Amino acid sequence: METDNLILRRPRIEDLDDFLAYRNALESMKFQSIASISEDAAVSFLEKQEKIEPETAFGWIMFSIELKSESRMIGEVGIFIPEGGVQGDIGWSLQSRYQGRGHASEASRELLNYAFAVRKLHRLTANCDANNRASVRIMEKLGMRREGHFVKSQKRDGEWIDCYTYAILREEWRA
Repeated sequence: METDNLILRRPRIEDLDDFLAYRNALESMKFQSIASISEDAAVSFLEKQEKIEPETAFGWIMFSIELKSESRMIGEVGIFIPEGGVQGDIGWSLQSRYQGRGHASEASRELLNYAFAVRKLHRLTANCDANNRASVRIMEKLGMRREGHFVKSQKRDGEWIDCYTYAILREEWRA
């Protein structure tokens, strides 16, 4: 998949250094509930993702976000589709130095196109820490609506945090 500035593609083992650069950076992942990852686990994860057929797979389907001007992976977008599912949950992560430039919105918009046009999903959701204003803006730019505010629903770093859930239907995406 391609946008004006980005290429969304299957991850490759050659992405390892870039993948580890944001997945293990506190600043990049401060609002995520994903733990840091060892090099061996990252290699295994990338090899598994590289083999997935995104048009038919279920589970977590990750796409590397490659910045055209630098020909390198700057983050990821992905979708979780349960086995046999017609709904999905999307997410994104970027290296901190590429955040705030519209790349996550651009990549996520293309991911919605994939989910609704290619996979023919009925509904997509996305979740975030209520303090993650950047993700809230992305979800709203995508035309998603806030469906839930879950008070102290997730524990991170020993503290309970609020979370938001957003959603969009295929017919809303078409409009």
